[in-house]
Amino acid sequence: MRCLGFKGGIGSASRLLELGGKKYHVASLVCANFGAFGKLRAGSRLLGQELKDAVLALAKAENNQLYARYQKDQGLIVMVIATDLPLSSRQLGRLARRSTVGLARTGSYIGDGSGDITLAFSTAQRVSHFAKEAESFSFLPDSQLDPVFEAGAETIEEAVLSALVHAETLTGFQGRRVYGLGDFL
Repeated sequence: MRCLGFKGGIGSASRLLELGGKKYHVASLVCANFGAFGKLRAGSRLLGQELKDAVLALAKAENNQLYARYQKDQGLIVMVIATDLPLSSRQLGRLARRSTVGLARTGSYIGDGSGDITLAFSTAQRVSHFAKEAESFSFLPDSQLDPVFEAGAETIEEAVLSALVHAETLTGFQGRRVYGLGDFL
């Protein structure tokens, strides 16, 4: 897996929210295999541009042809957002759609060849499989969702960065070598 020109993989992040005097969690897990080389962002830093020359110099020294191919934002990212907030399926769909905000913060522009899959779910309410009567559930009002959307975007961004920071350089099939971000920081 390659992510924004570096070794990608699995990353995770979480946030603790307080809404209405109660504490809730928003957590994200990503499988990061996307993005164009040189586009990596971390906060306001354009890390991809800062490190591009060093990566290309190492690739040239090692006769690594792999980096000539990373010109488009393509690949795949799978994003899973889990929460214990009482959210409806519609609200979870809204949270999932906003995951691309966090993705964009890392440098992806979600190009034509990009495949992005997001699943959001809540563990807040249990449905009895043996209930004999209709069950009712309560959900947060939409007016309280902004902090949830913010936490979702932040955790996706941080999970992608986590995947990059924790991945190590790997030499794979036919000697193809993809560098870990840590080799350049």
